Amino acid sequence: MNTDFSALSQIDWERFLPLLLIYISINLILLICACIDWFRRKDRIATPAVWLMVILLVQPIGSILYFVIGRRMTA
Repeated sequence: MNTDFSALSQIDWERFLPLLLIYISINLILLICACIDWFRRKDRIATPAVWLMVILLVQPIGSILYFVIGRRMTA
């Protein structure tokens, strides 16, 4: 396992920071929207606990999967 962190100091972080902030912002918006929708529809969704775990633990794909597949799976 490579534990040399000196390579991180050589990266031009100012160039990547805007892209990183956009990624984090989109991820947070997806997470919040999915959690709000899950909370409103949890009585109608099949296996709501599983979908909540998918939303929270598999980022950002979990939120997208919930909106595409999970909302349609009704109990």
